[in-house]
Parts: sequence; C-alpha cells; structure tokens
Amino acid sequence: LTWCPTKPTALDFEYSSLLGAIMQQLISKSSSICAILMRLLSVVFAMALVSCGGGDGSSTSTAPTQLACVLVDTDYDIDDMMAIPLVIGNKYVAGIITSEGYTYPTMSASALRQQIPQAGQRNIPVIVGSSYSGGGHRDISNWNWIPYYRDAMNRINDLLPQPVTAAPDNPNYVQDVTNATSPCSSVTVLIIGTFSSFINYSPAIQSKISSVVIMGRPLYPSRYNTDGSLNYSFNCEYDLAACEIAFTQLQTLNPTWVDVPRPPKTEPQYRPSLTMVNALGSMGLPNSLYQALMSNLHTWDYEQMQPENGGPGGNSLMWDQSAALYMVYPEAFSQKFADGGGGAYWTPDKVTPEQLNQLWTNATNKAVNFYQ
Repeated sequence: LTWCPTKPTALDFEYSSLLGAIMQQLISKSSSICAILMRLLSVVFAMALVSCGGGDGSSTSTAPTQLACVLVDTDYDIDDMMAIPLVIGNKYVAGIITSEGYTYPTMSASALRQQIPQAGQRNIPVIVGSSYSGGGHRDISNWNWIPYYRDAMNRINDLLPQPVTAAPDNPNYVQDVTNATSPCSSVTVLIIGTFSSFINYSPAIQSKISSVVIMGRPLYPSRYNTDGSLNYSFNCEYDLAACEIAFTQLQTLNPTWVDVPRPPKTEPQYRPSLTMVNALGSMGLPNSLYQALMSNLHTWDYEQMQPENGGPGGNSLMWDQSAALYMVYPEAFSQKFADGGGGAYWTPDKVTPEQLNQLWTNATNKAVNFYQ
C-alpha cells in the first residue's frame, strides 16, 4: 500500500469512491466491532492513496527524501573554491550558503552561481548568508592580503575580466536554509568560512544536524602559541563574537575539527600542487574548476604566490580541502589534541602530501556528475 510505481489515475479514485460506498453499507448493517474494523480499513486505504499522490496535492511533497545531506558554509576563498566541487561529487549537497570573510556574501554567492551549475546536473541552491555579525563589514586593515584575494575571487580567481554583479542582500537566509534542507533526514554542515551565518540558521535546523565538520582547531586553548596567548584561526578571528556563540551551540551538534598537518619547515608541506590541478578532468565542474585555477596561480601555487614572482606573498596549504576530504576519506586522518588539553581535531597525516593531493584529484573528478 505504501509503494506506488505510478501516479493514481481517475479510475483509481472512482474505485476508491465505490469501495467507500460499499464500506458504508457494510458498516450500517454490521456489529459495532465490525464497523470499527471497516473504518480502520478505510483509513488505511485512504492513507495509501495519499502516499501515492492522491487527494489534495498541497499536502504532499514532490521532492525526494535524502537520507543524508551536506550544507556547505563558505567565505569563498581560493581553498574554498578547491574544496566545494569534491563535496558535490561525493555527497548530496543540499545547498551552499555564503558568509562574510575573504569575500562578501553577496559577491561570493553570485560567483558560485556562475561557477557551480553544469549542463545536465541538478540545481544546488546558493544562498546569500550573513555579513559581519557586528554590523556593516569587518575592518580588514590587519590582513593586508585580503584585498588581493577579494578582488581575484570576485572574478572567480580572475577567470572573468570584470567582477561579478553582487547578488541582493538576503534577510531571509535562515528560511532559505530550512527550505533547502527540508528533504533531508540528516544534515552535515561543512564550515569552511566564518560562523556569521551559522549562529542564526543552526537553531532552525538543529533537529536535523547530525554533525558539523569545521576547518580549524578548537578555539581554546591557543593553536600554536606556547606562552599561553591565544592565536585564533582566521575563521574565528574575523568574526570572534559569532565564533564564541557558535562554540556554545556546537556542544550539542557533534563537531569535528579538521586542520592541515604542520610538519617542520624542513619537511614537505601539505600544499596544493600544479600536478594535482593538471590532473583534473576536461569536462563538467572539474574542468570549470581547472579553468578558474589556471587563471591565476598567484592565489594558490606557493612558488607563484611569492612577491618576487608577482604574487601577494603568504602561504598556501590544503586548509579547506582537508576539511572536505575528511568527509570522503576519513581513514586518511588521525586524531590530535590541542596543547593544554583542548578539544580534539583531525589531520590527514596518515598520507603523504603527494597522496593527499591525489585524493583531492580523485574526489574532485567525481564532480563531473553531481552526487545524487
């Protein structure tokens, strides 16, 4: 009664009406026990019709229920760009929400709406999320490299000659997240940006959140400093007030922190490589990503990033890529603990840098077909 290979026809409803009339006749002439049984049978039959699409169409949903979904929360830096496609190729991404960080949410949403869609693949909603929780936009004077990356990402890593047109602000993003995840029985939130949006939408979908995978390490104690001083990850420091609220919320949401290994500088570093990018496929989203990455190597190739080679300086590691890869290849990761007894986090140190890069290529190439 609950499996329906085809929609009910008009004849099906005619039969149901006839059966209802027969039942009423039986009920009127039978004992009270028989009447109760007949009424129960009529309810079961009616429920079967509803499950097959009968009755009022407004009471049923045409969207298939997904057992497990992913919601990606991003500030759309270059490592975000390299992380999102591999998730799309290996997990059912119910939606992508943009939050202020390396880029503004209105610009990054517009860029992703151009980068992600592919012919013949399902639509993934891209939702404009929150700006800086303190109001307006965050002062970035302490991060002198951000303007370079912001300008590049506004053109999809300089793939476009001009910046994308900003999408409108979206005060309804909490409802949009609720709608995007409505077919999901469970949701894993992948946070590869700030917590500015998360603190507002997570209560709305709390009952569905099965886990939260976060790029970075626990806020307390410090990540690197040995003198006890706090050294926050960028995603926390950019909007620290939101981060502190999120840490309270995360206590009941099964959080997993993922960070890139930090070997001594004399050892090979876990960095993206030209080799792994050149191995991307020539079709669909992998090819779109390849075209964007090759438009500006100064944003991600370590040698090309250096000022003497025309880059903005800084470092390039497999940051957000590692958080995304944890969802696909958890066996490559081992658990660590922050200095001073802080919370646990995971790093992909069960594989070499070259092996991690190969895992990235393998996972990203699966995005030629979006995970169904």
